Amino acid sequence: MLFRKAFSITLITQSLTFILGILNTILIVRAIGPQGRGTYSILLTTVSILSVLSSGGVIWSNTYWVGKGSGNVKYILSNGLFQAIFVLFILLFLSSISPEKTLRIVFEGIPPGLIYLSIILVFFELEILHVNSIFLGLQNFGIYNLLLIGRAALFTPLNLLFLYGLKMNVEGVVYSWMISAGIISVIGLVRLMKILRIRNLIMNLRQFIKSLKIGIRALVVNILGQLLLRSDLFIINWYLGLKEVGYYSVGVVVAELFLKVPGIAGTILFPKVAADSVGNINLVTMITRLMGIPLVLGVLIFILGGKTILLVAFGKEFISAYNPMIWILLGVLALSYHVILDNYFAGKGYPVVTIWAPGVTLILNIGLNLLLIPKYGISGAAMSTCAAYILLTAIKLFVFRRDNEVTYQDIFILKRLDITGLRAIFHQK
Repeated sequence: MLFRKAFSITLITQSLTFILGILNTILIVRAIGPQGRGTYSILLTTVSILSVLSSGGVIWSNTYWVGKGSGNVKYILSNGLFQAIFVLFILLFLSSISPEKTLRIVFEGIPPGLIYLSIILVFFELEILHVNSIFLGLQNFGIYNLLLIGRAALFTPLNLLFLYGLKMNVEGVVYSWMISAGIISVIGLVRLMKILRIRNLIMNLRQFIKSLKIGIRALVVNILGQLLLRSDLFIINWYLGLKEVGYYSVGVVVAELFLKVPGIAGTILFPKVAADSVGNINLVTMITRLMGIPLVLGVLIFILGGKTILLVAFGKEFISAYNPMIWILLGVLALSYHVILDNYFAGKGYPVVTIWAPGVTLILNIGLNLLLIPKYGISGAAMSTCAAYILLTAIKLFVFRRDNEVTYQDIFILKRLDITGLRAIFHQK
C-alpha cells in the first residue's frame, strides 16, 4: 500500500476515533464524576497492563514476523487465540484464590464485581491485540483502522444507553467496554480467517517459541512503558484517593491528545522498518522534523486556553486538572519524538536500549512521585511524569543519532526540501 494511502486512511480513522474518544470521555466524566472517573482509570490501566503482560510480548513479534514474511500466519493467529483463552482461565483461577487483602493493594476502593469483569475484559483485549498486530504486519491498514473506528463507534451509543438511558455508574462504562470489545474481537477474527482462507485454528508450539524470542524483549519494553506512563495513577490513589485520580486522569487524557499524530506515523513506520530498517532512516528523521512546529503551536494553544477547554468539556469541577495538564503537556511534547523513535527501534527487533532506557526512567518516575505527590499533590505527579518523559526521549535521541550518524539538526530542524521529499515518500509502497 502506498505510504500516502496508508497515512491518509490512518489519519482519517484516528481523527474520527479521536473525536469519538473525546465525546466518550466527556460523556463518561459528566455521568460518573471524578470519583467514578478515578475508578475507571484504575480499571483501564490494570486491564491494559494485564493484557500486555499476559501476551508474553507475542503481539509485537506477530507484526515483526508477519512484516518480514517469516512466519506462518495461520499458526500465529491460532497461537494468539489459544493464548487468550489460556490467560482467561489462569486469571479466573487466580482471582478465585487471591485474598481480598492482596487485591486491595492495587484496587483500593474498587468494588470486587468490577475487578472480576475486568478479568474477562483482558481476554477480549488480548484477542483484539493479536488480530490487529497481524493486520498491521500485513500492512492491511484498511481493516486495521476499520476495527479501531468500529470499536469507538460501538462504545459511544452503548455509553449513552448504560450511563444516560439506564442511569448506571462505572458499571455501565465497563459493560459498554466489554460489549464493544467482544463484538470487535469476533469480527476481526472472522475477517482475518476469511482473508487468509483459514478454516481451522491449530496451535503450533514451534511458531510460538519463535514468536517469544522477539516477544519477550518486546514484553519487557512495553511493560516498562506502561508502568512509566501509568504507575502514577496507583501512587496517587494510594496517597490521595480515587477522586484525585479522576482529576489527574482528565489532565492526562487531554495532554496525550498530542500523541495521536506521531502515533499514526509510528504505526505505519513499524512494519516498514521491520522490512527495511536501513532504508527508512530518512523517513524517520523527516517525520520528526515535520511534526515539530505543529506540536509546539498546539501545546501553546492548550496552555493558553486549557482552562476554557476543561470548563466547556468537563465542567467547573475539573478546572483543577489544569496545572497537572500543563506539566504533562510539556512532557508529551518531548514524548512525541520518542513515539516515532520507539517504533523505529521496534522495527529493528527491540535493541537493548529499548529495555534499559524505560527501566531507568521508571525508577526516576516512581522516586519523584513518592517525593513530590505528598508535597504538591497531583501537580507533583505531573512534574514527575514530565521529567521522566524528557529523560526517556533524550536517551532514545542520543542512541538513534549515534547509531545512524545523523545530527540533531537532521532530527529537529525543518529543511527546505522536506515537503518535496514528503511527496516522494507518499508515493512509496
